[in-house]
Amino acid sequence: MRIQAKIFGLIFIMFVTAVFLTKNTFAGTGFGVSNKFTLNTGGTPPTPVPGISPTPTTEATPTVINVTVRIKPKVINLKSKGKFTAFATFTSEYDVSDIDEGTIECEGATATKTRIFPKKNMFKSTFKTKDLKDVSPGNSVSFTVTGSLVTGGNFEGSTTVKVISPGKK
Repeated sequence: MRIQAKIFGLIFIMFVTAVFLTKNTFAGTGFGVSNKFTLNTGGTPPTPVPGISPTPTTEATPTVINVTVRIKPKVINLKSKGKFTAFATFTSEYDVSDIDEGTIECEGATATKTRIFPKKNMFKSTFKTKDLKDVSPGNSVSFTVTGSLVTGGNFEGSTTVKVISPGKK
């Protein structure tokens, strides 16, 4: 009976200590209960709390990972009903297996097929030429491949290709 009372007393002390620490140590951080901060929904500036200086919060900006891109063929015919392929290589800090294949685009065209090569840390995506948006002919036109990772963040890489739009002969 004495052992049970000692165990109960020890558990009670641990509980009280945990509540005290949670309430006081993490006040205002989203842990425990705090009355130091109130939600202002009235549109008026908040009333300053003595002893607490306001600190601005910044929203996290999404990370953009730079990838190396190659486009084949080197000449894109805008009148073609064909396809072109983009090869994108990630640096060693990132894992190509984390890409969200449904988010891969190149100049407004969505990838129709993507194949991942984990050993080379690269992927290959195929696009329909007719799906390109706002691309004009030129000898050195920038094509940018973009997409997202399932782990968060975005990737992007650019290269230049020749773009032609031949008329009828």
